[in-house]
Amino acid sequence: YSPGGAVVVSLHVCAIEAQESQEDNAQPGWSGEGGNERKVIVFAVKDTGKGMSKDFLENQLFLPFHQEDAVKSEGVGLGMSIVKSLVSMLAGRIEVTSQLGKGSDFKISIAMAAGRTTQHAPGASAIEQSLAILRRRGLTVAVHGVEHATAQSLRAYVHDWFECTIVTLGDEGLQPDIILADGTDNDKFAELWTQLRAYDQRLAVVTVSAGSPKRASSMYVAEKHIWERISRPLGPHKLAKALMNHSGDFVFSTTVLSVCADLVFYDQQSDVVRLVHYTVQQYFEHTWSKWFGDESIALADTCITYLSFDILATGPCDNEEKMTERFENYALLKYTAQYWGDHARDVQEVLGADDTSEVNAALSFVRNKDLVLSAVQAMWTAPSRWSTKWASSYPRKRLGIHLVAKFGLVPLVNLLLETLEDVDAEDDYGWTPDSERADRERVGWTGGLDL
Repeated sequence: YSPGGAVVVSLHVCAIEAQESQEDNAQPGWSGEGGNERKVIVFAVKDTGKGMSKDFLENQLFLPFHQEDAVKSEGVGLGMSIVKSLVSMLAGRIEVTSQLGKGSDFKISIAMAAGRTTQHAPGASAIEQSLAILRRRGLTVAVHGVEHATAQSLRAYVHDWFECTIVTLGDEGLQPDIILADGTDNDKFAELWTQLRAYDQRLAVVTVSAGSPKRASSMYVAEKHIWERISRPLGPHKLAKALMNHSGDFVFSTTVLSVCADLVFYDQQSDVVRLVHYTVQQYFEHTWSKWFGDESIALADTCITYLSFDILATGPCDNEEKMTERFENYALLKYTAQYWGDHARDVQEVLGADDTSEVNAALSFVRNKDLVLSAVQAMWTAPSRWSTKWASSYPRKRLGIHLVAKFGLVPLVNLLLETLEDVDAEDDYGWTPDSERADRERVGWTGGLDL
């Protein structure tokens, strides 16, 4: 490839007579049939790259598995032979001119009759749905550090297609909801990062770069902001999906439709994703366990896994700043700490089994004092404007057996007692596992505990 340059892609329609008047001979099959008016679709791609030699252009370009410079080129040399076959099947014409050191010009001409516009039920196309949603959102978007031509295209998409408000990063007034940034220039990236620190609100930053992003790491939390990477080539559909992913707490995404095998559709009027027919719901109600397994087990296991993260194994936070940061970085910490036992109680029979992954994970969690205290701190504390010591307002002598007794997890209590866990251990407030059991019975939660 050349170190710089441009690729110009164009598409236009013209009358057959106008096209044939520019050619030496008429293309067979281009005349109108059955009274249908036919037009010539001309698709052209022109680049300012390294070009091709005259010999390769005339003798090898359309041959399968041929490349002029196989060492420096990607692929296997099938692209142009496939294009040639497809164009021939459509009775079209392909013309190529090229000059070494200056670039190449590809032009494909195909005659087509005008077709009837049909509305595919249910709902409009994915891009039309995306446009409707983004226009209702009224987002503000900043484009930062992107080279001029690409920035113009991005602004045109964002403003003209999606009807978003364009703002300049760093200016006073409207703050952006989403920032579109160059993901390839380290200096511009560092400049962006410096500016982001000035924003108090949580922003979504979408970086545009060449190459395919890795699925596992394409989105992550960078400090308090959400970061996502999308790859070129970039069109309105891909950009719309990226913007929609970050334009609300839960926003319909075309990704939802694409992975659901046409079993759902988007109801634009109610802004709800629905099953295509009531019989689909009946089918899944009868075959739920076959397709989705036991969600209670999955929820319990996911909560315990979350509470066993390495950062929580370092123990509770010793000040309010660190605890606030922990809550911000681990958005589900509060929920998992408060409700993991409720989900686990729904699958007592699994926890009562011998040597299962769920049992081993649960036991590892409740036997680890640092993990237990991290969970207890998350359960008992919350940021407060009225207290400067809220992060320390939790019982620090709580053990795993206190937690399992609180939630009525009989199998785990029994397993902990087998390992000589102190059944009479008191926390800072004088609560023992047995008093936790009594409190459960007082409020009507009978779990069969006998301590």
